[in-house]
Amino acid sequence: MPTLERYARAGFGFIIAFDADCADNKNVIEAQRKLAHQLKLFKVPVMSATGLWTVAEGKGMDDYILNHGADRFKRQVMGKVVDLAAWEKQMQPLETQRTGKLPPSDIIGREIIEDYRDRLLWNDEHKTWMQYSLEREGVWTPISDFYLESVIDAILESKNIIGYGSASYVTNVVAKMRRRLLERVWDERSVNEILPFTDGVLELATGQFHKHAPGHRLTWCLPRPYISAATGWGTINKWLDEATENPAHKEILLCFAAAVLRGRSDLHKFLHLIGVGGIALQIHVKT
Repeated sequence: MPTLERYARAGFGFIIAFDADCADNKNVIEAQRKLAHQLKLFKVPVMSATGLWTVAEGKGMDDYILNHGADRFKRQVMGKVVDLAAWEKQMQPLETQRTGKLPPSDIIGREIIEDYRDRLLWNDEHKTWMQYSLEREGVWTPISDFYLESVIDAILESKNIIGYGSASYVTNVVAKMRRRLLERVWDERSVNEILPFTDGVLELATGQFHKHAPGHRLTWCLPRPYISAATGWGTINKWLDEATENPAHKEILLCFAAAVLRGRSDLHKFLHLIGVGGIALQIHVKT
């Protein structure tokens, strides 16, 4: 999923094309539905070509192209791809289509919970919904109730659950999700333990670098990737020696730089630099 997420964030849409013998496989259909719903969160087009050719024409799309050529594949398969809602109607008619009855909101809420457990949480400590990797990979972002309801509405429509009349149906789905996705305390990893970058987190005690994970509960990260090769700081050290000419002053500057880097606002300290022009005060503040 992280690889697909990178493509989605780059603006790519997706066409899902499972093998022909998967078109009527209930487990595969459900797997495609979950994948498609995850991709839809990134607001990119998601289409399906699954079921547009038979096993006799070739098991996979590579077999189809080998047997019939690329031009026919483009014309007969790619030219007939459908969006997610249309595909779900074709592959697995829902109970609403057969009986006209809406599935209970708590059942639908449970399905959405299973699909988005690692991407949506209710932060009870701050009374807000949080979505994972919405704006930055690995970072949880607060979202409004209205935004979440728009996401739920899109999910319901993709499942062909329509015609539910009042907004209370969506409200009840959200209520079910809040009860099951509740985090009483938002336990974010301490800045004394890790330093988050755009591509992962650095373990300060061991120097090990780890990939992002929802369990870190990060709400921020430094706006750049981690560069493992940049471990030396000889040039900076030499500049500080020359600029301060005082080991004690140098240590204070380093301590403040470390505190800023780790977001240590809890220290309630500020740095007041005094000096004549040309002694690199602005350079230190900007860096």
